[in-house]
Amino acid sequence: MSRSSATALTTRSDGKTLPALGDSPKLEDLLDTEARQGAWRIVELFSVDGAPFEVELQWSSGSGAGASMRLTLARAGRVAVFARALRVRAANLSSEDNRVGVTVADGQAVTRNVLERCGDLEENAVQQLSVPPFAQGLCLELADASLLPGAEIRVYDGQGTLRSTTVGDQQPSNGVPIGGAGKLEILAAGATAYRTLFLLSL
Repeated sequence: MSRSSATALTTRSDGKTLPALGDSPKLEDLLDTEARQGAWRIVELFSVDGAPFEVELQWSSGSGAGASMRLTLARAGRVAVFARALRVRAANLSSEDNRVGVTVADGQAVTRNVLERCGDLEENAVQQLSVPPFAQGLCLELADASLLPGAEIRVYDGQGTLRSTTVGDQQPSNGVPIGGAGKLEILAAGATAYRTLFLLSL
């Protein structure tokens, strides 16, 4: 058996029309494929309709459960993973139907992605955030930008000890480092909508 036949995936591309976003994004199966052996895979994800969507990737290089991650895509993106088995699910983030697709090629590339989380902050109320897999940094944005100087991003370690506090308008350009964070908190001096962008290492 040749190396190429052993690492060949059962399916390398697929597409699906995702219904318009309802109350919350709903993940739907997009691709489920595997090979006899693992190899580096470049997973390309795209919206034919040019609309935003979210993706969950699950992969394994052996026979175990493997790893998983979620990422948010404005139009398209790319992820490189070493995988034998690969599953991709997608959720529409648009108010219109959204045709999305995925293609998988053998190869390796350095990739960077983001996971977006949005919500509303109440005045001087703490909002807790969970730390997603593969997150390296966090950027906070507020709908009312005038509140950024009074906003805070707090990083706690795994024992619940506060380790850093960053003021909203003093965030590093590459995001607040997460490191070994056990939990994250954000707050603002006034009520406003917010968006957090987790910077992912894949």
